[in-house]
Amino acid sequence: MKKLFLLLFLLSFSPGIHSETQVTVSVSSTTATIGERITLKFIVRTSSQSDSIKISQGKPEFEFIEEAELSLSKEDGLRTFEKNFKISFFNIGEFNVGPFNIGLMNDGSVIENLVSNTIPVNIKSVLNEEDNDIKPLKDLSEIEGNPFYLLKYFLIALFIAIVIFLVLYFIKRRKKGKVKAVIPLLPPEEEFRNRIESLWRSDFLKTGKTKKFFLTLSESYKLFMTRLYRFNAEDLTTYEIIRNLRDYEEDKKVTENFEPVFLISDLAKFAKYTPSETEIEETRKNLFGIIELIGVRRKNEEEKNATL
Repeated sequence: MKKLFLLLFLLSFSPGIHSETQVTVSVSSTTATIGERITLKFIVRTSSQSDSIKISQGKPEFEFIEEAELSLSKEDGLRTFEKNFKISFFNIGEFNVGPFNIGLMNDGSVIENLVSNTIPVNIKSVLNEEDNDIKPLKDLSEIEGNPFYLLKYFLIALFIAIVIFLVLYFIKRRKKGKVKAVIPLLPPEEEFRNRIESLWRSDFLKTGKTKKFFLTLSESYKLFMTRLYRFNAEDLTTYEIIRNLRDYEEDKKVTENFEPVFLISDLAKFAKYTPSETEIEETRKNLFGIIELIGVRRKNEEEKNATL
């Protein structure tokens, strides 16, 4: 009787023991702050003859920051795929990572579809409870009197605007036909240097306009990459920019200098993070390091072409 019960007990677990495919999804931390990087790990073990996996999710509430190469190992007839991502959340609250649709691929075709588990993640603000991020607005003041008295000032302003427009119009017509001198564009890295130097001379950081400072910085490095690499960086997310940069830029030092600049910019723009003076100076050094590398490379290419 005991042997029969033991046999039935083992058979009840046989589907899990002989499962052909197992999927594991994990995160490095279930609690993080806005903009903090979290490692998302996928491990798929299967006995099928698949050569790769395809991972997708409908509308994730986080942003993919970095993607590692897919690794594959084989042992005892099992294939183990491992894929890692770096992700970040830019809103506070309770979120779910997953479920993900995982397709086992062979020669570009899906041979099996799987659905992963879901992991809850709690995202907190980088601000302390004592920080007064939003100050209360002043009470509205009532305006007494007849508002139509402003009409005469509006008409005067309109008349002045029309006069200015006509003057500018006739000046433009007089200059029409004159050939304007074409000013050659500076190389992308020189234009980028001028923009960076001008930004650091501004009063944005001194007056506490940190977000404005990093918005201007983002516009500058996106314009630089658009001119240098010929892809429209302005319309891409940080994750997409990094992927394009790795495809177009062969010098890893340039990519390594850019990635911390992207991170500190995203934190300042989206997470209301205020970088320290050390982080600001490190950002400046990374940017001028990039400019120096590109400038030396351009000079070497020009010298090489001159000798041909």
